[in-house]
Amino acid sequence: MAIQGRNELCGCGRGKKYKKCCGRFTLREMLAKLSAYAAANKQKNKLIERSLKFLKACEIDGSGAFLVLVNPVPKDDIIQWTFLGGRTVERDVREAVVTRRILAGYLPMCCLVEDKSIQSGWRGVIDATLIAEECRDEFVAFARQEAEIVAKTFDGKMPQEDSWMTAVPWDDLSYPGMPTKRRPAGTIKIEVNIPQRKITTAWEMLGGSMEFQFPNEDVTGNDAEDVLYEAHHIIEALKRVDPPKRFVDGDKVEIWQVVSDGENKLLGSVSVRVTPSLTRSEFDVKGRENAN
Repeated sequence: MAIQGRNELCGCGRGKKYKKCCGRFTLREMLAKLSAYAAANKQKNKLIERSLKFLKACEIDGSGAFLVLVNPVPKDDIIQWTFLGGRTVERDVREAVVTRRILAGYLPMCCLVEDKSIQSGWRGVIDATLIAEECRDEFVAFARQEAEIVAKTFDGKMPQEDSWMTAVPWDDLSYPGMPTKRRPAGTIKIEVNIPQRKITTAWEMLGGSMEFQFPNEDVTGNDAEDVLYEAHHIIEALKRVDPPKRFVDGDKVEIWQVVSDGENKLLGSVSVRVTPSLTRSEFDVKGRENAN
C-alpha cells in the first residue's frame, strides 16, 4: 500500500497520472475540503450505517479488520484517528464508537485488513462511496496517505515523532458533551530515562504507552531526585488528561528509573484515590438524610 509515484496512473481509475488527478491536492487543501464536508454533512445516520457495513464486509474468514476514522481538522499539526475492529469488540460497542466519532466530526478513511500473504501485513480497502461525489477525489487521496501511516504505526515501523498522528482508543466512547466510560483500575508505570531525557508512561490495563521528552535544564545531577521530580509532573498531568488515561480510584502508580547498564530501579509507588473522603459535616448531613 505504498504511496503512488506522481507519474504513475492514479489509483482512482480515471486514467490520469497521479500528479494531475488525486495527487494534485496539497494536504492542507484536502484537510480543508474534508473538514468542510464533515461540517456540512446532513446524512450522518446513513454514513454511520454504511461505515459499519464496510467494516463487516472487510472481515473475511474471521480475520481482523480495522475501520480507521480520522478527524480531518488539524490541531497543532496533529491529526487524530480512531481505529476499531477485530473479533474482540462487541457489536454494540462498534456502533457506539462509529456513531459518536462521526457525530464528533470524524470521517471513515478505510479498512485495514490483516493479510499475512503480503510484506506489509496490511491490505488497505478504501470505499470511495462513503463520501459525497463532490469531494471524492480528495477523500481517496487523503485516505491513501493516511492509511499507509496508520498501517506503519500498527506494525511499529513508523516512529511516533514521524507519524504526526494521535491514536484515540476505541474503548474511549466519549467526545465533547458525551458521558465518559470509566476504565478499570490498574497499574501505571512511569519510567524516567535521565540520559535520554525521556519519560515513558505505560498503562498495564490498556496495553499502551506514551513517551514524553523533558528539557536538559531539569537535570541536576542527582538521578533519583530528578526521576521523582519528573514523575511528580506526570502524576499531576494524569489528574487532568482525558479518559481513559485519567486516574481512577484504585490506580497504582510505580516510578521507575531506567538504567542502561543494569536492571531498572523501582524508586517508589503510590495508590491513587480520586474520590475525596467525606468530611464530618458531609457525613452528618448524609446521616440525617438516611435517618429520615
